Amino acid sequence: MAHLEVARGALRALPMGEVWALSLPAMAQGLLVTAVFLTDRALLGRYSAAGLGVMQVCGPSVWTLFALLGALEVGLVAVVGRRVGAGDAAGAAAATRAVCAASLALGLTLAAAARPLAELVVWVGGRAAPELAALSLSYALPLFWSAPLKMLGGAACAAMQAGGDTRTPMWISLACGALNLGASWGLIYGAGPLPALGVAGAAWGSAATFALQGLLAAALLARAPRPPRVPLADLLGALGGLLRRGGMRATLAALAPVARVTRGALGERVGYHAIYLVYAELIAALGVLAMSAHQAALAVESVGFICADAFGVAAGALVAQRAGRGDLHAAAAAGWGAALLAVCVMLPVSALYALRSEELVALVTRDPAVAAAAAPCLLAAAVAQPLMAGSCALSGALRGAGDTLSPMVIMVVAPLAFRVGACWLFGHHLGWGVFGVWVGTTVDWGARLALLSWAFWRGRWRRAGAL
Repeated sequence: MAHLEVARGALRALPMGEVWALSLPAMAQGLLVTAVFLTDRALLGRYSAAGLGVMQVCGPSVWTLFALLGALEVGLVAVVGRRVGAGDAAGAAAATRAVCAASLALGLTLAAAARPLAELVVWVGGRAAPELAALSLSYALPLFWSAPLKMLGGAACAAMQAGGDTRTPMWISLACGALNLGASWGLIYGAGPLPALGVAGAAWGSAATFALQGLLAAALLARAPRPPRVPLADLLGALGGLLRRGGMRATLAALAPVARVTRGALGERVGYHAIYLVYAELIAALGVLAMSAHQAALAVESVGFICADAFGVAAGALVAQRAGRGDLHAAAAAGWGAALLAVCVMLPVSALYALRSEELVALVTRDPAVAAAAAPCLLAAAVAQPLMAGSCALSGALRGAGDTLSPMVIMVVAPLAFRVGACWLFGHHLGWGVFGVWVGTTVDWGARLALLSWAFWRGRWRRAGAL
């Protein structure tokens, strides 16, 4: 009954102004980040059908690598949010400094191994389309070379969001989105003094965008008016400390509470992305047309995902801060309220996808065959939007509370049991093609929402303790 009362009173107990104050800038920031990839998909889709095929070859594996190495951001949100809520500004800064230094070091490792990693990505994703191998390699390399600043920017923005500042990451993303649009378009087609690089031009435009994001995020984190504030000298000192025994001990000590939360998030990402690669293989097995259609539909649907994910950002920050103050009832209300708001906000997006699917796909591709295959996928996406929104909010709430084990289990079990099986059933066995794959994805989101709701209701996160 206590849980029922929390659920009934969630909207009344939650200050809606705080949800919107965090969600709207996070939504704008997420949309602008997604605009980098959306711009690539739209520009490449209008450049050639092969360009969208390259996105399908490179996208899953590159995304997987960055997501796995960025798992520290999940632990950072929980730790910084709790310490800010408890008034421990020094502890929040120490965790942020250590994670930013570790992220930069991991990014440098990726950049150093760019060539073999890019060749591995092309081999994994391009076996069904060997004709795209050379183009795919030219696209993947610049992305890995930009990894250090991309990962630094992600960690710095996550820290600011955990501290309650979602506006600064939004403005950073606005500047980056403008750069990406101009640079990618100019480098694909060779505008003005820029060379015409075709498919590789989109990757170089994205690389320049990631570099700007990292530099701006580090500079603004150093001047942040609220915790966690990390001067550039401290950040560079932490990075240098990773190479010295004494400095490494200090950095590892600051990373320890983040690592405890991150273990579950890393396990979740390893399991989920392993399954996602199987999912990508199911799409690739349908042929180049299906790969291109999937990317065209995904370019449109990604806007909806980011809107949903913004509520996960808000829920994670609000739950972490309230848990840090010891107010678990308010933390529960924040999680449920953010989930309910997320579902309601996504209903108009569902209507847009259902009623304007053909017009939306036409914004991404000029190829009539690709557009005809992609438009029905948005009908399935229309059903998935509220399910996705509730799932993102509740998973963010659980992680913010310090419970990364429950999302880990759910994000592995649901895709394995539902996404892979349903996508094979509808897409291959019943012969529905790429549309059947999207139907299977919708089944997966429904299962996740049910399981995440049960996990948050059960309340294991209440026993997470201090971080």
